[in-house]
Amino acid sequence: MTTATRGGREPTASKAKAAARPPGTGTAAAPAGLVAFYARRELEPTLAELKVLASKGLSLRGRSVLRQRDFAVALHALGRDDDALAVADWPQRSVQFRGKGDAWYAANAAWAVASRIRRRRGNAAVAMADLQRFVDQPAHALLTQPHLWNEARMRELAGVELRRFDDASKRAGPLAADSMAWAAAELTFFRETAVPPFPHAGFELGWLETATEGLLRALAARLRQRD
Repeated sequence: MTTATRGGREPTASKAKAAARPPGTGTAAAPAGLVAFYARRELEPTLAELKVLASKGLSLRGRSVLRQRDFAVALHALGRDDDALAVADWPQRSVQFRGKGDAWYAANAAWAVASRIRRRRGNAAVAMADLQRFVDQPAHALLTQPHLWNEARMRELAGVELRRFDDASKRAGPLAADSMAWAAAELTFFRETAVPPFPHAGFELGWLETATEGLLRALAARLRQRD
């Protein structure tokens, strides 16, 4: 696994593209460093509970990858971007397309979290190199159908996630916090996929960036609560 180093320095886009090539085996074990990270104790109680959710049954299956994505979003909300990249990069660079869309979509969703961090760091070329392996698959055509990406539909789907976040924010417990992270991650996916060949690459998405920032701030506040 290639992860960001402390200070935000990363490999070149060409090296990232090489690292993104799937291994020859059907499954991949989590890197030892990532396993050790999941074993470390977190100080924030809610974040610790999200880590438990993400690490339980850690694998490259769809639902597990989405838990990992949600945990990466939580880390990003708290400004722990190196840790977020380590969590998101393993599934997004390791899941292989085998004809089932659930794990493949989940890996693409994990990519979006990593892409947001890299774009904001000025490393968008690395994120685009990672995206290419998703675009190369025939199944990607299903995700780029224009009728799925018109602006009215995007606003409708964003509204669903905003309501999900608002509802979850009124509830206690790790599953509620995970729902909040899920909503922030979905908005992140909509924003980060606004690049060719996705049809919404030319949309004006300032409203989506603002909404995503708002959810991340609220999520961070929730994660810092000690009650």
